[in-house]
Amino acid sequence: MDPSAWLNDPSWIQVCCMALSLALSGPKLQRTPRAMAGTGIPGRRHFVGRARKMVAAAAVVLCGLFRVLDSGSLGIPSAIFGAAGSSVAFCGSAASERRLPKVARHAATRHAISKQEMNKLISSAETAGAVLDTVGSFIDSRLFNEIHVATAFTKLAKVKATIGQPEREHASMGKLVASLRSFLQSRSMKEQAVANVWWAIASMKHELPDLLSLMPHLVPTTEHVAKDMVPRDVSNVIWACATCTLDDQLLQTLLPTLAERVFELLFLRPDDFNGQDIANIIWSCAELQARGATVSPLLDILPVLSEVAEKRADTMTAQNIANVLWAASLLKDDVDVAAGLIPELARVTFKRSPIWKAKDVEMNLPMIAVALARLEDRQQQPLLKAIAKRLHGTLGLQNDWRLCALMWSFTEVFKEVEVGDFRKLLRAEVQRRGLSEELVLRSQLGPRDWQTR
Repeated sequence: MDPSAWLNDPSWIQVCCMALSLALSGPKLQRTPRAMAGTGIPGRRHFVGRARKMVAAAAVVLCGLFRVLDSGSLGIPSAIFGAAGSSVAFCGSAASERRLPKVARHAATRHAISKQEMNKLISSAETAGAVLDTVGSFIDSRLFNEIHVATAFTKLAKVKATIGQPEREHASMGKLVASLRSFLQSRSMKEQAVANVWWAIASMKHELPDLLSLMPHLVPTTEHVAKDMVPRDVSNVIWACATCTLDDQLLQTLLPTLAERVFELLFLRPDDFNGQDIANIIWSCAELQARGATVSPLLDILPVLSEVAEKRADTMTAQNIANVLWAASLLKDDVDVAAGLIPELARVTFKRSPIWKAKDVEMNLPMIAVALARLEDRQQQPLLKAIAKRLHGTLGLQNDWRLCALMWSFTEVFKEVEVGDFRKLLRAEVQRRGLSEELVLRSQLGPRDWQTR
């Protein structure tokens, strides 16, 4: 039979197109066993599962013929040809479909992807390149919104170790930044998304420094949504202000609004603050003041915040405790913290430090020791003995500042605390590295100022 004869038969074309549609809508077919009625093909339920692959295969052959043969000479309507031709790529084997990335599979099967699914796909990307590739698949969609933008930047910050020049020059990076700027200018971003963007930009200040140029747009938007922020949101914004060295003029514009929101939350919802939230705010206030910034709005709320911190000490991690104690030592002449805060943090440290991970011990116990030394708190001898015991075999792993800080704390301030041969080991390691007495003395200034020696 002449192929052009049966390809020109409208009823045959109709049946084939119906078969193609049914083959690609398997779940619906199961719910409509009579879906093929009127076409001359039996509609019994048991026929469906067995016939689906055969129908799909026939449809693929038909679509292939449409691609090969001249549609005009055969008289095939262009609408039918277009529909069939565009479907060829999507009705291949299951094996070939499984080889596609998840994003491509969604597109290839023409499933309508929801906003939530977009967010999950962005969040599940494991590298910066994968984040940008995923964003590139959706960014022109009308469903792509400010939540997806915030999620993308947050994920980039979490995998910032994989950001290189190719990622900086990726086509989706420019589009993503442009989308963020647009959402900020229109003030359509919600409070959580705004806080996440702050955290992401501050976290990637070295990897993507150009993002700091968005701060003039970010500050007004933050003022607009601050009244709706929860403790985690506002603490992340304050931490970002301290981390990314925000311009002083922008800082003075924003800090009163943030401090007011913290003050409201402390009285309305104090139990919503966890250890991380409290540590972020107290540490950030101390860091900003140490740089010469005017932080009086935050200083005014610290006495109340320190009372909440005392009650929430059990929720703090090793880093939280180290940051709060260090901040308290920096602010000791400016703020009267709750009388019970330092003893409570010392109690929690003494109780938990024996079970802290090795990295927490190495990074945070030296900071806790030097903070107590700066505070001249000689009431914590049991804790100081425990610190010396826990760090006894780790001195070779400490960086130069932490080693000098321990040396200063135990040989200049806490001379009377009995720590066995710990001081001898400290002196030997300091001498081995060739660290001078001046460096040991300067260590009390903190790691940042010590490095600018």
